[in-house]
Amino acid sequence: MHDAGLPVLSARSLEARAPAYIGPLIPAELWLLRYAAAVAVVAATVALRASLTPLLGTQAPLLPFVLAVFVSAYLGGRGPGLVSCVLTPLAATFWFTTWPHDAPPGQWAAHVVFFLLIGGLATFLMHELQRSALNQRLALQAAAVNEEQARKSASQLRLIADSMPVLISYVAPDGVYRFSNKLYENWFGVPAGEMEGRHLRDVLGAEAYEMIRPRIERALRGERVFFEAEIPYARGTREVAVHYIPDLSPDGKVRGCFALIEDISPRKRAERSLREADRRKDDFLAILAHELRNPLMPIRNVAHVLSHGQPDTATVRRSGEMLERQANLLTRLVDDLLDVARITRGRITLRREPLRLASLVESTLESLRPVLEARHQSVNLLDGEPDFFVDADPVRMAQVVTNLLTNASRYSPEGSKIELSIGTERDEVVFAVRDEGVGIDPLLLPQIFDRFLQGDRSLDRSQGGLGIGLTIVRHLVEMHGGRVVAESEGLGKGSEFRVYLPRAEAPQRSQRGADAGQRRAVPKRRILVVDDNRDAAESLRQLLRMHGHEVEVVNDGAAALGTLEEFRADIVILDLGLPRVDGYMVAHAIRARFAHAKRRPSLLALTGHGREEDRLAALRSGFDGHLVKPVEPDHLLRVIAGEGQRANVGELI
Repeated sequence: MHDAGLPVLSARSLEARAPAYIGPLIPAELWLLRYAAAVAVVAATVALRASLTPLLGTQAPLLPFVLAVFVSAYLGGRGPGLVSCVLTPLAATFWFTTWPHDAPPGQWAAHVVFFLLIGGLATFLMHELQRSALNQRLALQAAAVNEEQARKSASQLRLIADSMPVLISYVAPDGVYRFSNKLYENWFGVPAGEMEGRHLRDVLGAEAYEMIRPRIERALRGERVFFEAEIPYARGTREVAVHYIPDLSPDGKVRGCFALIEDISPRKRAERSLREADRRKDDFLAILAHELRNPLMPIRNVAHVLSHGQPDTATVRRSGEMLERQANLLTRLVDDLLDVARITRGRITLRREPLRLASLVESTLESLRPVLEARHQSVNLLDGEPDFFVDADPVRMAQVVTNLLTNASRYSPEGSKIELSIGTERDEVVFAVRDEGVGIDPLLLPQIFDRFLQGDRSLDRSQGGLGIGLTIVRHLVEMHGGRVVAESEGLGKGSEFRVYLPRAEAPQRSQRGADAGQRRAVPKRRILVVDDNRDAAESLRQLLRMHGHEVEVVNDGAAALGTLEEFRADIVILDLGLPRVDGYMVAHAIRARFAHAKRRPSLLALTGHGREEDRLAALRSGFDGHLVKPVEPDHLLRVIAGEGQRANVGELI
């Protein structure tokens, strides 16, 4: 890997920049200067030898030129040294001998040959010394560069290892650490830099070491090992996934092994939670199927009696009451499901106002009297200061009280007593419900407010329930800035639920008009019902006609448009899920047809989709209101009676 921060040096640049303690001193690229220096050295030697003639005479004229050869090679290398060897005999013959008169020609030729051998050998030796010195300098500099690169590579590898989300270590065959990353050191509580040299047993603990020793011994024999286990380390038990990877030399010998460890404790806990949630979901679906079948049985029986017999007035009245109870039960089941989904997703908006909690509890208790009397249960509202106010949504807070009272009644035996109390603690109002029922298993108590959680309670299935009532209670109370606490001494010893809410100031009393309590006469309306479900449409026609309204029913959008030509409806109740042409398109056509009329019918959307976005989509599409199936009859009649305030219908529903 090339590091842009390191200079890349060629041999030539290193040669030019390296200290030349043996030579050549003149760089190779200045070759002309090298040879000029050799000529200059020979000339200087000639001058020196000439100055020494009175002292040396004509003897050994070539001897001083050996020095010229060494100096030329030292300055310029092998080429200038050889040039100096060639120039020296010529210069010596011309300047310092009287040959052929002074000596025989053969004798001088022998001197010249001998000098050339000595000069050539000196030049060769100098060249080899210079090349060796240069190679040594290059090797030292290359070693320095390699060391720097190795240091940077080691630093980068350390940074990568420390950044990895797994524990990494290297263990020698003797079980001693040679490397570990920062996460490994932190995980085992070893100070940075002190892991190397320590034995596995000292770091992991004796019990953990004995547990992993067979596996690491397999890795040190050359086998790659992977396992998941719960290991009792010295610093606590952890669930881990471990890879042991042997480090093999080129000849196949094991030099040690790498250990890669991942702490999978959070993942395992999440998996167990998912399995538990899945089990609860399956239990819940089974309970839901049971609870939905319960009201269907009496509904089917009553339908058979009414359609195949000749019931008298009392039978019809009892059948109607039974149908209403079972329909209310089905509605409550569906509403609970919708509520828990809306609450957990933050889809509920609270409409708060100063609320006297005692009044709310009393009115809710009164509405539950039939349920309590059917089980012969008594409710004792303990005396306390009555004027405690909270800033709360009356509808949602009534839902909290209802769920807690229903829960207490359901899990208590017939003839038992339920105690209610209202008090204060510091700046909080406390509402408590205590029963004498089956109690709560201590193991179940921490999860009692979880969704779909139910204990082993035989009364539960006989009285109904989906196991989400307490979940709704917790979320609604928390939305009001409060908290709810459950306590029980154990199975068979009853339970107590306490709701803590911030206390609010009492509101200022307002004067009501003298005619505020007078009831307005309900106007009769001309109503067109458009629904492809013939039973739903026909039952709605009977309900509205019973209260004096003139009603027509059609089962598709095209028929609705045709009927409006003759039947001038005040209100159109329009199902959105119509075949071929849906309710949105029919509403658009009706608004277009009556765009220039003095008065158009009000449009009420009828649908099984009750989310806030569904309501807003209907209002944006031109509907004046949004009704969710099944519509509570009294509420439907109030909406129809308030046609003059049709803009608020969507908010009321």
